[in-house]
Amino acid sequence: MNLDGKLNEAVSQIGAKPRVIFVDLDDTLLKIDLFRSSLAVWLLRNPIKAAKATVQALFKLGSSRQALKHELASQQAKDFDFVNVPKREDLADWLLKMKRNGSEIVLCSAASVHYKQGLTESFPWIDDFLMSSSEENLKGAAKSSAMEAWCSNRGIPFESAFFIGNQGDDDKVADSFSSVLIPKKEGSSLRASLSAMRPEQWIKNVLVFLPAIFVSFESLTNSIPSAIGAFVILSMLASGTYLVNDVLDLHSDMKHKIKASRAIAAGRLDALSAIGLSIGLILSPMLASWIILGTLPTLVLAAYLFGNLAYSTYLKRVAIVDLFSLAGLYLLRVVLGSVIFSSSPSVWFISFLFFGFLGLAAAKRTSEFNHLGEGDLSSRKYTLKDSELVSEIAVGSFFGALITLSLYVELSDQADIFSSSAALWMIVPSIGLIFLRLLRASRHGWMKSDPVRWVLRDPISVFTCALILIGLVALRILAS
Repeated sequence: MNLDGKLNEAVSQIGAKPRVIFVDLDDTLLKIDLFRSSLAVWLLRNPIKAAKATVQALFKLGSSRQALKHELASQQAKDFDFVNVPKREDLADWLLKMKRNGSEIVLCSAASVHYKQGLTESFPWIDDFLMSSSEENLKGAAKSSAMEAWCSNRGIPFESAFFIGNQGDDDKVADSFSSVLIPKKEGSSLRASLSAMRPEQWIKNVLVFLPAIFVSFESLTNSIPSAIGAFVILSMLASGTYLVNDVLDLHSDMKHKIKASRAIAAGRLDALSAIGLSIGLILSPMLASWIILGTLPTLVLAAYLFGNLAYSTYLKRVAIVDLFSLAGLYLLRVVLGSVIFSSSPSVWFISFLFFGFLGLAAAKRTSEFNHLGEGDLSSRKYTLKDSELVSEIAVGSFFGALITLSLYVELSDQADIFSSSAALWMIVPSIGLIFLRLLRASRHGWMKSDPVRWVLRDPISVFTCALILIGLVALRILAS
């Protein structure tokens, strides 16, 4: 039975149309918990200050904790654009229908009264608001008392009131009223967690295996288990940083027409729970790396971790610097592979990779100019006037990559490990084809998110990549 049918069935048991319908806010009318979301963002943006204040509050009386909650709401209420905050639209539609039938709708929530203005603008059909203050937290018995007092002041009998809350938080409240409790989250929390980890992005970590083309077959065989371990560890570490990024970008992602579907922004995964998951995904892989891979790979992973966190917290909001940061993070994957395989790629090859990765980052930004609004661009410190510049950076970087790849084939002694330099030259136009198709997709707006994902969905690019890989393996075999 859907929510609408469940609510109608519960209301019919009252025997008459409910005079007033009380509805909870967090994890009920909204798909998120405002306090937990605010706390998660605050912890990441001000970790030292937030951790100190949180620890102090935990060891004080409940009133002190409530004061902290109220103060946090006063700071972050303006950041919540309730037009874009994920809602249970089916519940909102049902409440609006009941209001048109004559019921009064009253929001009764433990959320701070500081959110009232934004909620009033987003839900103009709500008749009254009962919300927490710095002195009183409307939770449990206090919530029941507030609703009873509201009914008593208006001469409304309790039996004609109806309450809608969520399972877990409002179990005790439901004993006082005719009510329906709905689950906090829709769908599987495990599935939401996996989605937030972005497993589709793990394909980028295949770059760990790239240096394998420069080592002997004997060394390759010995290093493959470690390389697989490095791939898994790097993927888990990357997922941990994605969670941190999505919590930090919670407010902007809610407004974004594509990123609003991400698990945290859409309310499928609680932001505070996401921080806990991210800690596990960061600490466990680092410990595993230290035990399994050794000191040097762990140091490379640490550089990747701190670089990724620096990008999420600051660097991605500095125009042009963000492009170099992304290129550097791509390159660190290759560096990790070089350490695992004890390989030392030529300076020409490293230059090719850096220019190629810089081109990918610029192509991604170019595509965003076709999909983001002016407000989204300003959050990254870009304006529409930067569109041509970023596109030119993508073009220049890709051609710089092709030039340095040509120099690698012609000048590097490392290229001698392949049987035929003439055959190796064919890789240059093949990679050029992939680059130019990606550039065209970014300018036309066909690439909506990640350039690597677009390449893997483009049949011509996938076919070309397969030919390159087969060609390189064949040349190594012929040379052995």
